[in-house]
Amino acid sequence: MKRYLPLVAVCLAVVASACAQDTSAQKAVYSQIEKNLDTYKKVKARDPDGTSLTGWIGQGDIPVKILAKSPGLLEEYYTGPDGKLAFVYREWDKGGAKVEERLYMDADSIVKWVSTEKNAPVLHGEDYSEMLRALVKSAVEYSKILAPEEPPARGVEIRTETTEVKSSGQRFTEGKFLRIDEGDYFHWVMEDNATGEEASYFILKPDASVEAVVSDPEKFVGKKCRVTWKESTELLPEAGQKMDVQQILSVSWINK
Repeated sequence: MKRYLPLVAVCLAVVASACAQDTSAQKAVYSQIEKNLDTYKKVKARDPDGTSLTGWIGQGDIPVKILAKSPGLLEEYYTGPDGKLAFVYREWDKGGAKVEERLYMDADSIVKWVSTEKNAPVLHGEDYSEMLRALVKSAVEYSKILAPEEPPARGVEIRTETTEVKSSGQRFTEGKFLRIDEGDYFHWVMEDNATGEEASYFILKPDASVEAVVSDPEKFVGKKCRVTWKESTELLPEAGQKMDVQQILSVSWINK
């Protein structure tokens, strides 16, 4: 059976109250920060992968807002008074149309996830957890770059002190997209700039940027790209066992 799991949803299906969840607290955090944006110290930086960062720094050298821009992706992170993520806005291009996402967080979960993507599939609880871990990890790493003198986002760091999160580190490969291989699972195949050889990644829980390529791979053949991926241990029913795999998470396109 051929399969891959898309990574965009409007609301969590297995939690009946997710769509009706009260998000007034997160919206208040957003409004308060935007209203007082000029009162915060503004800093700019670039991470090792070239992502352009802008931070607005509050008390304790904790960024209250982080703007992250990379090819094909824009993200805005908003931190609540407790130092934890409260709201994240994301946008990217899919087939010439802008897709927007809004994610509302409480102390340890995503309580509402809204997307403008047409026909967005519904995710399971583990997909929400995976996205939360990825967002927290990015926020912590960006905070360390923008405000390195003090431990950033202290409340957020408490949530990342688990083996599961520490072991889900993301990696990056730049090169040229070649094809999508189809077997029991879809595989992303590209030419690695560093080695000149083919690199292959499982497509298990991709975001919308990867899903767009799976839907029409011929459109992207030969294009230069930057892939975000990770190593993980997954239960693969077709193999009848758990296996260590390298799975793609997202892709951005290099225009040069």
